[in-house]
Amino acid sequence: MLKPRTAYVEELAAWVQDQPPKRRGQDTNAVAFLAVREDVEAAIAAGFPLTTIWRHLHETRRLGFRYDTFLKYVRKHVRRDAPAAPAQSVAASPPCPAPVSSPVPPPEPRRTGTTVPGFRFTAATDPKELF
Repeated sequence: MLKPRTAYVEELAAWVQDQPPKRRGQDTNAVAFLAVREDVEAAIAAGFPLTTIWRHLHETRRLGFRYDTFLKYVRKHVRRDAPAAPAQSVAASPPCPAPVSSPVPPPEPRRTGTTVPGFRFTAATDPKELF
């Protein structure tokens, strides 16, 4: 059974209708970026810095969002989809002869001590060292 509308519910309904339309959402920004994605990829491949690409797109009003949002979309849609370097075929490249040289010396053992050579810290102050 429906309850009769209270004064508050009517006031709330009127308030909702008087509200301005919602701001553009993130979907609009994503669509705008995807529209210029190929241009961004071509500019990156040509060697232009991302700041220059964004400034140009922003000044020509092709993108209306901030630089940090632009970077987010570049990381998400451009860098991830970049084709990996093609793997070289083992059969296609001639085998390299192993160089004849002296054996490589083993690496030096890592220091495990917490002291730094040439530096000594004492918490007690010596009055002679202060002057």
